[in-house]
Amino acid sequence: MSEAPELSVVIPAYNEEKGIAKTLGELTSVAESEGYEIIVVDDGSGDATGDIVKTFPSVRLIRHPHNKGYGAALRTGIREARGRYVLFCDADGQHRIEDVVRVAELARGFDMVVGKRIKGSHVERRRVLGKKVIELVANYLSGVRIPDFNSGLRVFRREIILKYLHLFPNGFSASTTSTLIMLKRGYDIQWEPIQTEQRIGKSSVKQLKDGLQALLLVVRLIALFDPLKVFLPTSSLLVLFGIVWSIVYFPGGFSVFAVVLILSGILIFFFGILCDQVSQLRL
Repeated sequence: MSEAPELSVVIPAYNEEKGIAKTLGELTSVAESEGYEIIVVDDGSGDATGDIVKTFPSVRLIRHPHNKGYGAALRTGIREARGRYVLFCDADGQHRIEDVVRVAELARGFDMVVGKRIKGSHVERRRVLGKKVIELVANYLSGVRIPDFNSGLRVFRREIILKYLHLFPNGFSASTTSTLIMLKRGYDIQWEPIQTEQRIGKSSVKQLKDGLQALLLVVRLIALFDPLKVFLPTSSLLVLFGIVWSIVYFPGGFSVFAVVLILSGILIFFFGILCDQVSQLRL
């Protein structure tokens, strides 16, 4: 077997016959000079994606027998990668080769480098509102302002991301998952400005379904790493609402409804403390 490359580029692809040739054409020219390994995970495509990839001899093609999802394709690629660093890149031609190279060059100095999309980058208008809601929730629950929580262009130290593969969902929330994991575990992260172009072909993202799954995933991950971020606000709101309810409607004492609210808030608080202790022991 040849010497292991410094960096492996993992490209998940599902029905990307229109854009994959352009993406690989640009990447292979750079990979040959830099010694990068390129892996394309064909996630059960029903078009000619896999056949097009085969026309690039230097590219490793791995095929899923059926569509498993973006995150599942990334997991497969990471496990198969031989490089010390693993870079994620989309197959639809939206990432400029100069941005990919720059993000890859920064890998040695950080645990994760994320391509932060700047003003002027192409954004699908129908996804703006959903992304904004998820961004606000993620920023609050993580306790930091995340410059770009789900950019598809990012690079990791492979030994680090391997520890958390079991937390990767099968769907499109894998990018969000990796961002929150690296933030909550305190790894060194660099946000590198990039500019994306309009994708080639049709997106397979289902707006409502994938958006709700991403939002739920954010809450679940924060509950896993920092449960009090979820339980404490809920507990406080219930207790506060119970007190206000009594003051407004029962100035002479507490109503049954107010007592239920306050007790529920107290129980949730102590349940959050218990979950926090379990979380710390697991970590």
